[in-house]
Amino acid sequence: MLNLPSSTEVNRVIPKNRFLQEANSKIKKEFSQIEKIIWQNNLSPKTINIEADEKIEEIQIFSIYLKEKLIPKNALNHIQKLIPYPILFILQYKDAFAYAVIYEKKLYLKEWNETIEIDLTPQIHKL
Repeated sequence: MLNLPSSTEVNRVIPKNRFLQEANSKIKKEFSQIEKIIWQNNLSPKTINIEADEKIEEIQIFSIYLKEKLIPKNALNHIQKLIPYPILFILQYKDAFAYAVIYEKKLYLKEWNETIEIDLTPQIHKL
């Protein structure tokens, strides 16, 4: 979906119960709407040869497969609190998809099936 280098691939299922130990009932209810969580990619100096900076050392990409076409905002916020790196969430329900990022405690969403273009090709500028 994102056409990232194979060096970034993780492709590990993360059991939902890893996130539920400190969750309240509202968050647990939202997690029940999640079918599975897959850690798709890791973007870091080791995987894409780009230097980290003070604000962002690496970025994780999680695919969240949903049982309903509802974005579990509280569950996403809860996951982000437990992971020390920014996460791009790819939310999927059947053929529909949406993107979410939490940055500086604010949730940014792209609506269902709204495509985004990301070009990671280095730009060379002549002086």
